[in-house]
Amino acid sequence: MSNSRDILHAAAGIAVIILSGCAGTPRPIIDAKGADMDQYQADLVECEQYGDEVDVAGGMARSAVVGAILGAAMGAITGDLGPAAGLGAIGGGAGAGLEETRVKQSVVKECLRGRGYRVLN
Repeated sequence: MSNSRDILHAAAGIAVIILSGCAGTPRPIIDAKGADMDQYQADLVECEQYGDEVDVAGGMARSAVVGAILGAAMGAITGDLGPAAGLGAIGGGAGAGLEETRVKQSVVKECLRGRGYRVLN
């Protein structure tokens, strides 16, 4: 039983590390040659507001629930219900957090491209 808890704690730690990497998402890099940087800053703020419409927390919560259900189902088969459900929730939430963050970054970059900037990353 303690082995299962050790695995759960390790998985939780890994998820925290992964998600903390998401928190520091890099800003878009643009080709600044010929760009009005004051206007770029204003456009970036507006585009980031569009990106904020991506529901990262909601997507993580939904995926954590699905992961917990799938983990519990596997745990019922293997006889390790609690830790399996926990691992499923952590895995589902972390995976969704990464994907939702990518979508958010994509929204910001596409918005900037739509405003005529050459986004390099």
